[in-house]
Amino acid sequence: MIREVGQCRIASGKMIGHVRLIPLLVLYVLFVSGRIAVMAQSTGTAKVTYSTVAAHTFTVPVGVTSVTIAAWGGVGGTGGTDCCTVTSPSDVGYVVATYNVTAGSFIYVYPGGKGSNGANDARSSGGGNGGNDSYGNYDGGDGGNAGGVGTSGGGGGGGAATVVAIGSTSTIRIVAGGGGGGGGRATVSASGQDGINSPTANGSNTWGANAANVSASLDGGGGGGGGGGSPGSTAGSTTSVTGTSGTERAGLGGRRGANSVSGGSSVTNTTANWTSNGKVEISYT
Repeated sequence: MIREVGQCRIASGKMIGHVRLIPLLVLYVLFVSGRIAVMAQSTGTAKVTYSTVAAHTFTVPVGVTSVTIAAWGGVGGTGGTDCCTVTSPSDVGYVVATYNVTAGSFIYVYPGGKGSNGANDARSSGGGNGGNDSYGNYDGGDGGNAGGVGTSGGGGGGGAATVVAIGSTSTIRIVAGGGGGGGGRATVSASGQDGINSPTANGSNTWGANAANVSASLDGGGGGGGGGGSPGSTAGSTTSVTGTSGTERAGLGGRRGANSVSGGSSVTNTTANWTSNGKVEISYT
């Protein structure tokens, strides 16, 4: 008597034990695959990115005990022109730090907005708006308007700072300063100034300073707005263009907002060349 339980018949009529073998093979493959997946999950690094200018909340996943946070400030705007190439904004603040965390706790993320570019060929107008911040009071400063005589470039708006708080919205751990706006050019190619990378405090304020407008009785470009930060920075003023007896002005660049970082380890506190809104990356294993 041939037992057919757990067996199947092939064309020759012989019985082989494939019915049991196939499920066991499948289970074995699934087990091995599952083990590989678990190993990959346990040794890999996950990363979450925020770059929209809005308030975001990250919830620390189960099993995660530390996170590494990288933050970039919002870039400033370019300075406008009526003769040649535009001026560039400064670099932005860039901060990286690692923090111990507990599962279920919250990290609050507030990317800073990009400053608007100064307008070209402007008269009594043209200053770019400062970037908006999503935390509050870390905005970039407005660029200065061009003068009321002739046409010139408006100053670029300063970038807003990016802010990260851990545990509560009031416990700020990282501020990455926004970039300073470029100064508006006059009719001379060497006039106007790029945004300045080194911060200069705008008093004790966290917002970037607004640049003064060029007088309605003068020709020339407006200064660049200051970047938001901790503290925010000063805006660019204007300077006389050589050979114009003071009747034509050129905008100086706004300064980058200062960074701040506290409570973390493995800290990087520096600047980065950047072209957009601020960004935050949260990495964990």
